[in-house]
Amino acid sequence: MLWLIALLGGVTGGLLVLVRREQQLSANRGVITRIQWAENACLAILQARYAGHPDIRTVDSTDLGRGVWCHAAVTDLAARVNLNLASGAMLRAVLGSDSLAAAVLDWRDADAVADAQGAERPWYAARQRDGPRNAPFRSVRELLLVRGFETAPPMWLDSVFTVEGDGRINPNLVAPAVLRGLPGLDAEAIHMIAMGPSIAGLDQLMGRVSSASRRGMASAYRELSAQLAFQPAWLEARLDAGVEGSAVRAAERVLLVPLESRLAVISRQPW
Repeated sequence: MLWLIALLGGVTGGLLVLVRREQQLSANRGVITRIQWAENACLAILQARYAGHPDIRTVDSTDLGRGVWCHAAVTDLAARVNLNLASGAMLRAVLGSDSLAAAVLDWRDADAVADAQGAERPWYAARQRDGPRNAPFRSVRELLLVRGFETAPPMWLDSVFTVEGDGRINPNLVAPAVLRGLPGLDAEAIHMIAMGPSIAGLDQLMGRVSSASRRGMASAYRELSAQLAFQPAWLEARLDAGVEGSAVRAAERVLLVPLESRLAVISRQPW
């Protein structure tokens, strides 16, 4: 009889543990559902505000009720360099290193022939590392697999590079080092851009510089025009959401294309 009582007690205790665990899982699922709702709400707020103010770039931390909050930060992708579309000159200017630029080019190009300062499969295999993929980068974080970038801070990479958008850059938003990778821009033109005010177009910039600087831009006018964007064409929104009192949070990257009076959602993925 004592043995039966002990057995029943053990079974009961086990059932109580399972019940409590299921209750906790149910509570967590509820929190996750509310956070997902908050992300959708934050995106809807951003889209609605953009319709009236196309220059909006943030949705401050917003209380959505019942302790649910969200925040959004928007970046013009023309403020970053596209890893898959940037020229060798652009990569060298941004990275300040011929060796790092060559490693990036070897990683993304389709051939297996290493640049004199780059690295192809034999270099990685000798160190028991995978790569290169010899294909476009799937994400900026993939850059951490490239020779020379192993310890680069991921957040720094995200603020400088992108794999989204059409590859054009906004000269008003990028660092002067990036502009040095463009054809036809001399030190005077780069200084003029850096000093401001914002340039509305290439012709306006040419009107602000000396004749010598203007001739340089004129000689590369078509190429420059193809590489510059003075109005947003691709935007990235980073959404954060959570519930007060819970350690569970969610972050999402949303790729957007500005249209006349709205933002079109191209893709959404965890960040």
